[in-house]
Amino acid sequence: IDKFHISIFNRWGEVVYNSYNLSEKWDGKYKGLELPSGIYAYYVEIICKDGSKFFKKGNITLIK
Repeated sequence: IDKFHISIFNRWGEVVYNSYNLSEKWDGKYKGLELPSGIYAYYVEIICKDGSKFFKKGNITLIK
């Protein structure tokens, strides 16, 4: 993997998590505060060293 980007959004479309580091993990918090359980949208973009691109979007469920 040459480049990686993930964004996670709340139900109003606000970005609650954004990272370009593949080894970083989302802890379910936004601005240091725990988010409520619910469904959050995500968008992932990966660019490989050979130039191939991978895009994925969907929903994840945050459970406490």
